[in-house]
Parts: sequence; structure tokens; C-alpha cells
Amino acid sequence: MEKLNTLKLILSIFALININILCAQVGIGTTTPTETLDVNGNVKFSGAIMPNNVAGIVGQILLSNGPNVPPVWGAEYLNPTQTTKMGKFYSGPFNLPNGYFILTLTDANCVPTSVCSVTWPGNLPNLGANNGYGNITLTVEAQTGQWLFHFTNLTGYSFGNFEFAYFAHY
Repeated sequence: MEKLNTLKLILSIFALININILCAQVGIGTTTPTETLDVNGNVKFSGAIMPNNVAGIVGQILLSNGPNVPPVWGAEYLNPTQTTKMGKFYSGPFNLPNGYFILTLTDANCVPTSVCSVTWPGNLPNLGANNGYGNITLTVEAQTGQWLFHFTNLTGYSFGNFEFAYFAHY
């Protein structure tokens, strides 16, 4: 009977150790890991990052799928060696008067060869039957450290809380 109890005790300890190993969190540089592998510090590796055993191809960027879901490789960027920096920005609301107006936005990354595209985050104001949409034009000028957005508003109206989004390539 004593041998049976000893065997049960050994098996119980073995089971607890295995459960602990299966649920363990390993910390490097931390004594309180919060993930399966928790590294407090820099990580250096020489191989590929391979979510779901997929290495991706040249020009792809790894995209998050949110918490507890493996990331995936996104669409391939064209000419990755030619594009060094890019970003999406919002102008914030401003008043667009009737006539000619320049909006200057500071951007430390902007250089004279930078380019951007502009989109309106909604519909332009309803201006009646002839709507006047063609009466608002925009040209963009890149300078060192800033963008100049040149508006020509020939609608006959001034607009408050006007805003836009722009995607810049540096």
C-alpha cells in the first residue's frame, strides 16, 4: 500500500510539473513575464520573422490582426528602395475663406522632392444646383520642413471647420 501511495505522489508531482511547464511564461530581463515569452530589452535575431511559418516577400510589411491573433504579411510595396518614408496625416479643422488661401503645415520630414495626395474625409459642402465643386482647387507645394496647400475657392462662400487628409511620400 505504501508503494502505491508513493507512486501516486510521484505521478501527482509529475503531472503538476508538466501542467506548469505547459502554462509557463518565460521572462528574459524580467521576473514577472506577462506573455509566453516576455523580453525586457532589445531582441537580436538573424533569421526571418515567420508568422504561421510564412516569411513574406520583398516589400511586404507585417500587419497586426489585433490582440491574440497572429499578424499577416500585407500587400507588397512597389519600389521599396525608392520610398524611404511615408505617412498619413490630417490637417485638422481650419477656415477656408472665399478667394485664395495658403494653409501651411509643419512637417519635419518634408523636403522639396516630397509628394502627397489629398482626400476629403467627407463630402464637400452642398452649394446648391450647380454645387460649385469645381470651384475649389488645390495645389500642393513641398518645402523643407513644411507643406504649403494653395487653395482657390471661387464658390462665393467661406467654410468653417474645413479639413482634409493627406498621404505623404518623402
